[in-house]
Amino acid sequence: MTLRRLGEADRDILLHYLAGEPEYNLFVFGDIERFGLDSDQLDVWAIEPSRTNGSGVPYPYDSILLRFKDYYIPYSRSEDFSTGPVLDLLLQKQAKNVSGKGSVISRLKSGLEHIEFTDTFLSRLNRVVMDVDTDGIEKATLDNIEEITRLYSDIDEFDTRYQFQQSMQRSRDALNSGMGRFWFLRRDGHIAAVSASSAENSVSAMIVGVATSPQFRNQGLATRVVVAQCRELLREGKKFLCLFYYNPEAGRIYHRIGFEDIGTWTMGKPKIL
Repeated sequence: MTLRRLGEADRDILLHYLAGEPEYNLFVFGDIERFGLDSDQLDVWAIEPSRTNGSGVPYPYDSILLRFKDYYIPYSRSEDFSTGPVLDLLLQKQAKNVSGKGSVISRLKSGLEHIEFTDTFLSRLNRVVMDVDTDGIEKATLDNIEEITRLYSDIDEFDTRYQFQQSMQRSRDALNSGMGRFWFLRRDGHIAAVSASSAENSVSAMIVGVATSPQFRNQGLATRVVVAQCRELLREGKKFLCLFYYNPEAGRIYHRIGFEDIGTWTMGKPKIL
């Protein structure tokens, strides 16, 4: 196996390879489209030579590994890809945030003992089927980011290893770059529910950060925000949207909106020692 950093000359072949499973590669598509393969913001390494798929047609890569800032996503279309080169590179880079397709991460976990992994369901939406009132839903500007970040900091699911200033800056960066946006709904003058997009690109986007302030739960507010958000993204021309979840109750709500489970997505963060 040989390792090679890909550049713009490899774009067409790489995108065609990733297009076989566009949902699992949504983050990769977004980063490449926004920054390009020659940017210092990201790296995409390919492990070569090619393998052969079921039809006898060779894949161009055994696997690939994306780095965007300090986040890493390994991917392969082959179930028996060679794990050694991917693990060697992740350990060489001292990677701490590693996420990806469940079946890919499951083959790498044993070599990444310093990382804590969480399995989630990955779902795809082609059209919104739920009809709810979306009046009053607002889109965030930079002026709203601090209040949104404070809402997240008050919620148990979001406060693990929470870095308030860093998270606020990441949200501002996403908004400034166009890779992410926020939709929210107010109650009693405060932001009560919020949902965000991430890795936005010309054909898709990831729905993330769906949250409701504890004092306003069980009123369907986050559902209304997500429906408004998804409608707008699809109107803009997105072909599909994705999200991942691990809470079965949340999953039932997403299914009623129109999301359908397609597989698993595994997220990895540094273990707390």
